[in-house]
Amino acid sequence: ATLARLLADRAARPSFYADADYIAVPAKGEKADHVLAFTRSNSTSGEGDLLVAVPRLVADLVGGEGWSGAGFSGTVLPVPEASRWVDLVTGEERMAGEGRIDLTTLFAQLPYAVLKRVV
Repeated sequence: ATLARLLADRAARPSFYADADYIAVPAKGEKADHVLAFTRSNSTSGEGDLLVAVPRLVADLVGGEGWSGAGFSGTVLPVPEASRWVDLVTGEERMAGEGRIDLTTLFAQLPYAVLKRVV
């Protein structure tokens, strides 16, 4: 399901995927070293940008309990204030309160996220 949704977005916007720049997004907070994130953007408005985030070195954060975003408590990704995003995999909408997205919530269901900026 994940691959199909991502490929559908790619098929709908081939020029975006061909031309968009990669820009690193450094996480902030206690577990910032455990996150790799970047945006892809090819416009000044930001609409349609992608934000991709994945955790790294998670064995000590997860333990034997199975996946949850709880290990990322207090860690955020900076994004434009009041921006709105849709998760391309889950379909959930995310609001960037105070110019950041909380990783506890972002990684709650899956150990990765691909968000598309709506506004």
